[in-house]
Amino acid sequence: MRYDMKINFFSNEEKKYNPRVHQYEGGAKLVNQEMANVTDLGLTRQVEIFGAFKEGRKTIRLINKPPEKWSFLMLENDDKKYTLLSSLNPSKGYALIVGENNAKN
Repeated sequence: MRYDMKINFFSNEEKKYNPRVHQYEGGAKLVNQEMANVTDLGLTRQVEIFGAFKEGRKTIRLINKPPEKWSFLMLENDDKKYTLLSSLNPSKGYALIVGENNAKN
């Protein structure tokens, strides 16, 4: 299995107004970067796990454990945000099942 795509994990912090600099501070903050194997979650597997099919779901396999706290992730060369739907801890590495953030999963 090739771990050939960079995954960026982000934490969403609440934006707060700072009157000293007259700007809002906070928002999305990069928590971690990992190399991963990314594949689309197949039709049969989606129906087995979730009971329905929705586009935009992916399986992400990691060598290292993902960060404890993260809000969404983004794939290399992709501007879509993905949120966690399910996770697995197989004998080797870690696996996450994610869905597009803008689609109600």
